[in-house]
Amino acid sequence: MEWVSTQPALFKKVCESIARAEFEYKRYIQSGDLSDKLIEASIDLAKIDGIYRGGGVRGTLGKYENGDIEDLKKLVEVIPKEEFAKANRYLLNPTFGEASSLVGGADCDIIMDDTLIDIKTTKYLKLDIRYWRQLVGYCALADLAKEEMDYFPRIKQVGVYYSRHGRLWTTDASQIYENSGYENFKKWFKKAPKEIWKREREEILQQLIDRRNPGHS
Repeated sequence: MEWVSTQPALFKKVCESIARAEFEYKRYIQSGDLSDKLIEASIDLAKIDGIYRGGGVRGTLGKYENGDIEDLKKLVEVIPKEEFAKANRYLLNPTFGEASSLVGGADCDIIMDDTLIDIKTTKYLKLDIRYWRQLVGYCALADLAKEEMDYFPRIKQVGVYYSRHGRLWTTDASQIYENSGYENFKKWFKKAPKEIWKREREEILQQLIDRRNPGHS
């Protein structure tokens, strides 16, 4: 990570933010108190996540909008705890082994036992076709991950959690895995995404160059 050496002050802030988040998390586990400090630490982690995604730190660490804090509190309030407390095994933001590299280091939101869930924070309570396509992609990645790692769960259900509504929708993954075109899709998926990802990165890079040099042709 080149920015570590070129931006030492930012690197220090990132390390401090991570340490603070760990402290607030431990305090939450002990007390169960959803404090503003815990939420602030979570917001900073979301900003830092941009480093892993390739876009750098998103926003300014240590600065928060009151509206964001209240919004996150409301999201926590509507969580159907009984729905999420019944699993025996939880994987948070799991990657898919080598398969993740096919699509730029993909990870999903959560796997509970054998159910893969994508979290959507939207006011629209509907199954957008883009959500379904994303679940299909995750299923293919999970399938490839299972081939590589025996301990990776075999996905039997997929779902979307609509965090603004506190609603969890799930369906059998067999709708994907038993589809007549799945095996061909899986073969294509193993080859095509790297080229697509490479092309998208090149296009994004070119856009950044064009923005920096608006008069260049």
